[in-house]
Amino acid sequence: MPEISIIVPVYRTEELLHRCVRSLLGQTFTDIEILLVDDGSPDACGGICDDYARKDPRVKTIHQENRGLSAARNAGIEAADAPYIGFVDSDDWVHPEMYETLHRHIKEHDADIASCEFRRISRESPPPNHFGKAIVRSGKDELSLILRSKLSAGHTAWNRLYRAGLFQNIRFPEGKLYEYAFTVYKLYYCSDRVVSYSGVLYYYWQRPDSIAFRKFDERSMDKLEAAESVLAFVMERCPEFEKQALCFRTVSALRLMADLLEAGRGGYPDEHKQIMQILNKKGTMRNPSLAIRHKLLLMLLRISPRMYMSAWRKQLST
Repeated sequence: MPEISIIVPVYRTEELLHRCVRSLLGQTFTDIEILLVDDGSPDACGGICDDYARKDPRVKTIHQENRGLSAARNAGIEAADAPYIGFVDSDDWVHPEMYETLHRHIKEHDADIASCEFRRISRESPPPNHFGKAIVRSGKDELSLILRSKLSAGHTAWNRLYRAGLFQNIRFPEGKLYEYAFTVYKLYYCSDRVVSYSGVLYYYWQRPDSIAFRKFDERSMDKLEAAESVLAFVMERCPEFEKQALCFRTVSALRLMADLLEAGRGGYPDEHKQIMQILNKKGTMRNPSLAIRHKLLLMLLRISPRMYMSAWRKQLST
C-alpha cells in the first residue's frame, strides 16, 4: 500500500499534462500512487495517461465520461489506497520536495492536514528553493483564519496533504464551480490539528481558459452559493464563528462583484441585485472580522463602481 495517493483530474490539458506528471514522478518522496482521472477528455490526454501507467507502476489511470472536476476528484478518492491524499490539477506542477515536506510535517505533528504556499505562474520558470516554517494550529483555529481571508494559502484543495479518513463522509459537489469553497472548510472543521508551511511548493498555472480567468456568467453565482453554504454550516455546527462566516460571505460577494463589473454590469441586472443585497446587509461594516481593506472596498463600491474596480485591480497587483 502506498503512503500517499495523489489525485490528478485530467481534462483538455494535453500540452501541459507531461509537465504535471513528471513533477509528480520526480518527487523525492517516492512511496506514492498517482491516480490520473481522465474525465472524458476529447484530446490526447487519455492516451498520455495510459502511456504513463504502462511505464511506471505507481501511475494508475481511471477513465470516465465527462462529469466535471468534482466528479473526477471524487472518483480518485474512491480509488485511493493510501492513508494520505493530495490533489494536483493537471495544468499545474509541484516542487520536487512538496510531498516529502508535507508528509514530514503531518507525521511530526500528528496532524490531519498539512498545507503549503502556492505561486501563480503564467510563464515557465524553474522551481525556486523553498524556505519556510511550520505553524501548528487546531483545525477550528485554521478554519477561522480561512473564513477571515487571513491565509495566503487560501482555501484551495490542491496545495494540501490530507489524512484520508477526513473524506469518509465528505465529497466535492458535482456540477458546481468553485467546488473547493463548498468543501475545504468542512475538512478543517473535522480536523483536530493542522500544519501550515510557509514555503512555496505548488505552482498554479494561470492559462486564459482556466476558472481563474473565467468571465462572469450565471454559473459564477456558485461562488455566492458556496458562501451561503459555509454560513449555514457554521450556524449549525460552530455558531461562535458566525462573524467570520459573514466575513467570508462578504469577501466572496466583493470578488464576485469585481468579476461582474469586469464583464459589464448591464448584462446581469438580477445577479447584480443579488450580490448587492449581500453587500448591503445591516451590520456588515461593523463586523470586526472584516478586514479594513475590505471595508474600504465596500465603501468605494457604494460611492463609485469605477473607483471600486480601480482599487480592486490595484489590490490584486500587490
